Amino acid sequence: MNKILNINLGGHPVTIDDDAYEYLKAYLENIRRRFTESDGRDEIMRDVEDRLGELVNQYKGNNTIVMLPHVESAIEIMGKPEDFGGEPAVGTSADTTTSTGGKSQSSGSGGTTIFGQQLKTGKRLFRDENDSVISGVCSGFSAYFGIPDPIWIRLIFVLLALGSFGLVIPFYILMMIIVPPARSATERLEMKGEPINVDSIAREFEKGYENLSNRVSNGGGNKFARGTAAATGGCVYVLGKLGVGLMILISISLILGLGSAWVAGIFAFFTAEPYMTYFSPLSDGMTYFGVFCGFMVLGLPVVSLCLWLGRTIFRFQNPAWLKNTLGALWVFCFLSLIGLGAFVGKNFRTGTTVNKSVDLTSVPSDTLKVSWADRENTEREDHIRWDWPWSDGSVYINDDKIVLREFVRILVRKSTTGKFECRQDIRARGANSTEAMEHANVSGFNAYLEGNELKVPSKMQFDKSTKWWLRQITIYIGVPEGKCIVFDDQIYHVAAADFDDYAPGNDENYISRTPGMVYRMTKDGINCSTCPNFGDANYHSDKNYENFIFEGDFDVEMREGDDFSMRIEGDREALESIPSGNKLTITTNNKTPNTKTKIIIETQVLTMVSADNTGLVTIRGFEEGNASISAKGKSVIKAYLDASDHLDVTLSDQSRVILSGKGGELRATLSDDANLDALDWRASEVKASANGNSKGRAFARDNASIRVDANADFKIEGTSDIERK
Repeated sequence: MNKILNINLGGHPVTIDDDAYEYLKAYLENIRRRFTESDGRDEIMRDVEDRLGELVNQYKGNNTIVMLPHVESAIEIMGKPEDFGGEPAVGTSADTTTSTGGKSQSSGSGGTTIFGQQLKTGKRLFRDENDSVISGVCSGFSAYFGIPDPIWIRLIFVLLALGSFGLVIPFYILMMIIVPPARSATERLEMKGEPINVDSIAREFEKGYENLSNRVSNGGGNKFARGTAAATGGCVYVLGKLGVGLMILISISLILGLGSAWVAGIFAFFTAEPYMTYFSPLSDGMTYFGVFCGFMVLGLPVVSLCLWLGRTIFRFQNPAWLKNTLGALWVFCFLSLIGLGAFVGKNFRTGTTVNKSVDLTSVPSDTLKVSWADRENTEREDHIRWDWPWSDGSVYINDDKIVLREFVRILVRKSTTGKFECRQDIRARGANSTEAMEHANVSGFNAYLEGNELKVPSKMQFDKSTKWWLRQITIYIGVPEGKCIVFDDQIYHVAAADFDDYAPGNDENYISRTPGMVYRMTKDGINCSTCPNFGDANYHSDKNYENFIFEGDFDVEMREGDDFSMRIEGDREALESIPSGNKLTITTNNKTPNTKTKIIIETQVLTMVSADNTGLVTIRGFEEGNASISAKGKSVIKAYLDASDHLDVTLSDQSRVILSGKGGELRATLSDDANLDALDWRASEVKASANGNSKGRAFARDNASIRVDANADFKIEGTSDIERK
């Protein structure tokens, strides 16, 4: 006969007989002695009792009284005293068999049998918060799949996040929400798929007694209060971890961006290194020191981010001195750059221009020719040491001097003295005006007159002692009214020659684009007197026209081309061209050409063609969205073109249009004796209106709508439905 006791076990009310009570009491006392020297003993014992209360209530089932087998079953899960370095409780051993009421419980290394039922130890997925970076998802997967080090799962997640542009992040957040954490020893063993027996539980306890309460406890005490606190803390935790994850992604992006810039800077340094000392106002040593500081200011944040990621994701431990050293080096380099920048800015503070005149009063003719002074040496020297790879030969080092080509600007303007004029302005910078003037005077650049040629050096050069000092060279050439200037076929590539005031009839013939052409100064500005004019065989223009109006007795052939060009064959004097925006009108002004005249036009886009009493207009090869054709009088238009959206055709008088091609909708309006033949233009839809004695025929694939009067005729062929009005 046993006594029955009512006890509170970790907040759980338990009715227990005296044998089970004594066994449980001895077990708890042994555990308490085991953790005597632990600062968290009371908290550990509270959590152990809470877990034991849940287990004994679970194992008693429908019984109202907890008996010894129930306690033994709970202790079997928690671990026996001897497994923790304590003394065995009375009546226990590593393997026990106890019978009560015909039911038995046994334990061994193969699992646990309680009241005749074998408890299986299946593997379950948990989050391992004891080895977590953000929430323990990767550590849980690592334990579930038996991977010893979770770093590989973390690497896979990082690579998937980068490769999917962040699409894997919602999956990670979902796993944080639906996968529970492994907080008890049992759950940690289930997470790893290890058998839940005395040995395995003991190993879990021995991994760290200070965290025992988190690993064996699933709750207890004031459930509502602790649940509320857990929910609040969980929200804060999740938000904090999301912030950490966002910082990790941002850090990885910064590492990739800054790292790429750093690597590119290294390649740029080795490419530009031979030139740096020619351009830098600093000494060689200070120049390289500045470059070093620049690399450190850019590269140290990359190193710091890598160390932070290694510490956050991969649990690398960095020595304390490393952080302080990197920080101090970055601050030193940053302050050094500021100081060097201030010094460089001081040396470039003032700009001064030196003016030098070249006497051109002895030019023997009315035409001044401008050419390279060193044209005979246009090929670069064979003993060039370094060549800037992206400069196309415009910057190179020769005999320890840096050579700059194509750094000269020439401007042509009207002379104010009635004679040819030339002034070269050399601008440079320095710490003050005196120093800037000295830098400008040592440029070694001088234009000079030779016969009727103005010789302009194609380059300027300087050594390391004189440096560049931002020298800029501009040559102003004054041309008197009635006289001419011409640039040879080399100088215009180098000197960027141009003029602000071109005569209205110059027709976009710029000096910088037409070498070898003679430009005459007029009262209205400069004009190219030998350039192809509008309508010449070799005339081309950057101006694009897409709307054309033809008026008069001449033929036209229009083709699709890369740019606009127009050639006139026949009586050019009878034609007048009137450009206006993207519209070009060509008319005879009711004059009759003396000979048969034809105009050949190439243009990129054709939007509108209008013919008024012209001859034959032929249109070839255009593919447009929308287009319109109109004709009147005796004009004849043959058009081979496509219009994907719609094509409008308007005809009157005795005009005639023949169409070939395909498109969307054909809209035709015919009057008087006009004639339209569009059977070879494959339209999806046709809308036609005809009156007078006009005639037409067209092809429609889908549908057609026709409105005709009694004297007109319009026929539709194809598979469409026809609506007549």
